Amino acid sequence: MIFVQEKDPTTDVGYPNHRPGSLSHQCKRGSGAHTTGNPTQIQQRRMLSSCRTIRIVSRKARPSPALLSPGPPFASACSQDVPVVFRRSLSKASTRANPSRLEDTDEGLLPDQLLTAAIPFVPTHGFSSAAILAGVDSQPELQRLAISHWTLSGLFPSTTTSTVIDRTSHGSEPIGPSKALAERWIEEGNSQMKATVTSENLVFKRDRLGGVRRAFEVRLAYNRTIPKEYLLKALVLAVTPKDPFFGVRLPVELPHILPYGSHALNVATDALAGLQDYSKSREWMLRRIRLAGVYSAIELMSIGTNLQPSSGEIDKLLDASEALATHTGNTFEFINYVNSSQRSIIRSFGLI
Repeated sequence: MIFVQEKDPTTDVGYPNHRPGSLSHQCKRGSGAHTTGNPTQIQQRRMLSSCRTIRIVSRKARPSPALLSPGPPFASACSQDVPVVFRRSLSKASTRANPSRLEDTDEGLLPDQLLTAAIPFVPTHGFSSAAILAGVDSQPELQRLAISHWTLSGLFPSTTTSTVIDRTSHGSEPIGPSKALAERWIEEGNSQMKATVTSENLVFKRDRLGGVRRAFEVRLAYNRTIPKEYLLKALVLAVTPKDPFFGVRLPVELPHILPYGSHALNVATDALAGLQDYSKSREWMLRRIRLAGVYSAIELMSIGTNLQPSSGEIDKLLDASEALATHTGNTFEFINYVNSSQRSIIRSFGLI
């Protein structure tokens, strides 16, 4: 905080803390109203009489010389008035970026814009900061922000957890940007699946499991747009915490045990939403669990082999899940069956 206080040095008005020996007191004495004293004292009074401006500068305000108008970079008691411009300090998310550009950008929308621009570069750059920076370079409105790796670390914060960048390099980077990109890529696949079945006018009440099969086919085709090692990395990143448990650093190579249920349930939920099934009844909840088990089995098999399931094979798995549900009345028993089936498939691939 800076305020300027001006007065006629011949008066005491406006001088706080006026006391003998202070600058204001000396200015008063040297104003010319008192001319007594030896020549040396008179000369000192005349020099002090030029001090007509008192500046009080808060110690908390430290304006950078680059932000000041022409003139001395710091205020002094006997300097001319210097207009000082204070700017709101940039958040941690803007570190190492172009401040003048980021001030005009809504920081709440910036992460979403970066991830959207990076999606087309995942097949070539994987889930890494390099993919996000490639997306930045492809968009003129983002390119002008001069975003760097430091900026991404601020926008997508994480602590000590790190991940291998891609299959061609051996470095590591904070997991925040790559995890956010993996989650966004998975969400984009679910959105495309839901939009496709909606545009094809498929409804679960009418098309039943045929509509579900079509939804799964679209979702699996989306998976094939990237290499399998990238797909597996996306599934691992999606379920890996940004912060280590109890401050213990996670290994650079992330664990291969997949807590897979949440991802498969999200796919099943979006498939039913695209088919306009929003009942949320007990039957709907059980159906969602069954469809999640079928999808996880198909997806993991496609990762572990070079064969893609045909429409007939997907139909057989869906029919089998419905038949099993009719003989398994206990919900928890069915959930345990789905979980054990998933672990068996993962173990057969040598992942656990």
